[in-house]
Amino acid sequence: MCATPSSGSLGSISVNDALTGLLNPAAFRMMVEHELLVARRYQRVDTFLVIDVENMRAINAVFGNEGGDDTLRAVGQLLHRTARESDIVGRIGDDEFAVFALDCTGDALAKRISTAVSRATTRGPGGIQRPLAVRVRIGITEVQPGEDFDELITRAGPGALIRAKERR
Repeated sequence: MCATPSSGSLGSISVNDALTGLLNPAAFRMMVEHELLVARRYQRVDTFLVIDVENMRAINAVFGNEGGDDTLRAVGQLLHRTARESDIVGRIGDDEFAVFALDCTGDALAKRISTAVSRATTRGPGGIQRPLAVRVRIGITEVQPGEDFDELITRAGPGALIRAKERR
């Protein structure tokens, strides 16, 4: 369910984020809401992760908007590669991404994402490979029975990100 745009596909315009190719906020929400119903029916344990790219303002100031966009694209590609094929991955804000991890707890996935980000590289000016040099905060919450999307995003969003920052 890690959606990526197919070239020339009109359908990808309405569900994919133009910058990263991941699901856009509306499509991500729709897919997660469906999976919440399935999880409720089958009493499945799912996990919701919110990934916030830190210091995007500074990245834009140093590398320009193009460099900031390159950073967001790189993080999006990294999340797509790091998540399992069955997970739902989307960009839900300017510098926020989310992963709905089906039938698992999220600690291992959060660690994989954090490790992948710390080791990632991107092309800098002149096509020179450089460290991505970005940090992310990851809020993790296990889906509670009967929880809807708004409740989930509230629990996993800002509060979870603040708790993640405090754990450092």
